[in-house]
Amino acid sequence: MAVVELRPERIEVVAPPSAAALLRRAADSMGMGIAEFLLDAAVKAAADVAGDRPSNGLDAEHRSGPHRADDDRQSDRLSIRLDTERWIAFNNVLDRPVTDNPRLRRLLTEKSVLE
Repeated sequence: MAVVELRPERIEVVAPPSAAALLRRAADSMGMGIAEFLLDAAVKAAADVAGDRPSNGLDAEHRSGPHRADDDRQSDRLSIRLDTERWIAFNNVLDRPVTDNPRLRRLLTEKSVLE
């Protein structure tokens, strides 16, 4: 039986210069080309909306190159956007003196069951 390969379909996107620059920066930070970055992000978003898992070869098992979907580069990026009032409150929480937590102290000083 003959195997039929489908040719990739071209999808064009027109973006304002500010959006294109942002997409380029994001693609560069992930070590991807802009087309690959856009396709990866779009497929993930579409799968979330449709409730599907991508089956087009873009999942981690089928991707090539130095980047993978399970790569933790994205987990290293955290952006917190707060208004001034909430930013001050957030910093106040971070600046509070440390309180003694005996259970945490015990957890961190006792030998692990894995050791």
